[in-house]
Amino acid sequence: KGIPVVTDDAGMHRVADANGIECWNTIKLLRAMETGGRINREQVVEILEYWQYENDLPMAIGKLRHTFREYFGAECPLEPP
Repeated sequence: KGIPVVTDDAGMHRVADANGIECWNTIKLLRAMETGGRINREQVVEILEYWQYENDLPMAIGKLRHTFREYFGAECPLEPP
């Protein structure tokens, strides 16, 4: 279909890679939504804070902070516990 699959499940990423399917993590999706003008940085931060509050981060905090910096070019607003 020419659209990426979005998941944070490592197993699904492996399946997608094995089948030549483009696969994004949710941080990359948030960046695409921000770049497309669908959400702003404040909303991105709200989403991250909510995930942290719910103890449902899409990846370990260290990796999330690195990935955020990679996609957004800024320091991640979340602090390690």
